[in-house]
Amino acid sequence: MVSRMTHGTAGTFDLNMPLPVGTMPRAVQPRSSGSLGTGNYTLVFTFVNNLVGVSGATVTGHDPSTGTGTVLTSMIDTTDSHRYLVNLSNVSNAQYITVTLNSVVDAAGNNGNVVSPQLGILIGDTNADGFVNSADISQTKSQSGQLVGLSNFREDVNVDRFFNSADISLVKSKSGTALPTTP
Repeated sequence: MVSRMTHGTAGTFDLNMPLPVGTMPRAVQPRSSGSLGTGNYTLVFTFVNNLVGVSGATVTGHDPSTGTGTVLTSMIDTTDSHRYLVNLSNVSNAQYITVTLNSVVDAAGNNGNVVSPQLGILIGDTNADGFVNSADISQTKSQSGQLVGLSNFREDVNVDRFFNSADISLVKSKSGTALPTTP
């Protein structure tokens, strides 16, 4: 399972979410996409067998409970029926969010609900430690002028394919925010 964002012409980069559910550390999404819209995220569930049907997806957990976010759309991927795409909307910062796929049926006849691992949403937490602070600012500054790639896409926090002052400013603006518990 991944949280997916496209960084312009630099490409699509996936943030892996640990499986099985409950595996530590939990994934922390530090990015906020202008193309998807602030607070919007795409989750990709990948299955061994082709999917035959899924009745839908729902957000089934927020930590803290004051967190927000809902499923905007969900569907079996039209290019690969092993994948199920969930688009989230209005997801608030500094929370863990959990999504459940309801009544999943695959080509082998397996069926049931599928619960995602918790995904931490903490814009600017480029080192995934659960806090936005000077370490994240320094890490983002160190990428300025570099190309976005697999080893550094987390620092392109505004997902525009450039490492520049806009990323640094966004991380600075989130300094002092934290997840409710350590990832």
